[in-house]
Amino acid sequence: EFENAPEGYEANDDGETYSPEGQLFEPGKLDESVHVDYVHWHDFLWSPCRTWSECRWVAFRAYMTRDQLVARFGKEGAKVPLNAVKLSDGKTQQLLSTNSSEYDPWQRGEVWEVWCKTTKTVYWFAKGCPRILDMKQDPYGLRNFFPCSMPMMANLTTQALMPRADYTIFQDIYDEIDIVTTRMFHLEKAIKVVGVYDSSAEGLKNALSQGYENKMVPVQNWAEFSEAGGMKGKMDFVPFEQAAAVLSILTEYRANLIEMLYQITGMSDIFRGASDPRETLGAQKMKARFAGARMNAVADSFAYFVTEVKQLKAQLIAELYSDESIIEKSNARYMMEGPEAVYKAIELIRSGQAPDRIEVSPESLATEDRAELIAERSEYLNAVNGFIQSAAPIAE
Repeated sequence: EFENAPEGYEANDDGETYSPEGQLFEPGKLDESVHVDYVHWHDFLWSPCRTWSECRWVAFRAYMTRDQLVARFGKEGAKVPLNAVKLSDGKTQQLLSTNSSEYDPWQRGEVWEVWCKTTKTVYWFAKGCPRILDMKQDPYGLRNFFPCSMPMMANLTTQALMPRADYTIFQDIYDEIDIVTTRMFHLEKAIKVVGVYDSSAEGLKNALSQGYENKMVPVQNWAEFSEAGGMKGKMDFVPFEQAAAVLSILTEYRANLIEMLYQITGMSDIFRGASDPRETLGAQKMKARFAGARMNAVADSFAYFVTEVKQLKAQLIAELYSDESIIEKSNARYMMEGPEAVYKAIELIRSGQAPDRIEVSPESLATEDRAELIAERSEYLNAVNGFIQSAAPIAE
């Protein structure tokens, strides 16, 4: 970040800024910082490859307004078609034509930033433009050239560097659970009290529809009503016992499917936060270890991802930061060793070994169990207290 020229200064054709009195303005550096930006997976592409080391290029997409395009690319930015509209949910919609108004505040130009490892060059281009908007040779001098680490990807194979969702692997079980659930829904709708009655016995209708409680219902022609079998002979209900029995079977079958899914994916009840109160503590710990073993690979890959990001930041700091910025941001000025030790440390940082000294372990990223942490600290303090009491006579 650099300071801007004061008001009244004007730039000449060479890009130099002078005051009205002819004094040259030389901008000073205000701050140096390294930012980590999140890129949506829709806006990130990479070359076809089997492993990340074989990747030849990566590309980032950005949506820019007309003013941003002109400020970044000059005259070439004015030629970029505004063929994307930003929607309220954060997504973008591609327009079929670019004849809409230039002053639509939601229109954006789609610009791709391509980092080519083969040529060690960064290119900026936009669809519909006849020429490359801009290009730069290896702007940062990073070890692997790319300004990003390998993205977090799930279920990779050795055939292609292409992530796959967990759902696609267990899709058959998910579909079967969905089919069973749909059938249970229709059976639940079918289980209801529906019946027929003899229309000549009007009192039976009133007995069911008007909510009689502890009351007698009058019936005409009692002799005929009794000969017909009473209420059983005058009315009947649609049977629902079969639907209820099938629903019970489907409920058990779906529970078995879900349990099978948990067994295959490794999502034990402890891992899901559920537990059986009848289980012992040993059984619960065994399930917790089982879930932890399943998640070790994911934790290791995430720690490796964070390590690479930190190493990228370390490379940029070592290559581009000034000595003053390193001293200020590390509070090195308060070191007791003096300036000579500080500058020796900076020399070590700039020697290219700084990234190798950065490693993030999976344990440092794990969520701590506060109850277990408190118990461990209490046990440690008790041990220290016992040691001090035992050592006190020796010290005397």
